[in-house]
Amino acid sequence: MGSDTMAKLTFHPDLTADEQKWEFIRQVRNARIGENRKLVERQLSWQLLEDPRYDWNVLRSLLLYEQQLRDIPQSFENPDDVVFPDPEISPN
Repeated sequence: MGSDTMAKLTFHPDLTADEQKWEFIRQVRNARIGENRKLVERQLSWQLLEDPRYDWNVLRSLLLYEQQLRDIPQSFENPDDVVFPDPEISPN
């Protein structure tokens, strides 16, 4: 996650400690989904243009990664247990 993303994170002092942790996790997750979405859109553009840089395996990995990010709230009961997934493929 880039430093620009970290600068956009907000703190909510009116929340409990666990609520603050979940809010931070949500913000980081949403930022990563946004960054990943740009890579998905690039792959889809290459597919439409029949560009040789298009790679189904990269697109599939990006979509699986995005789903893993979306599943974080359902996959963890305790915010202290959250482990962010790593993208498996570094796209072009």
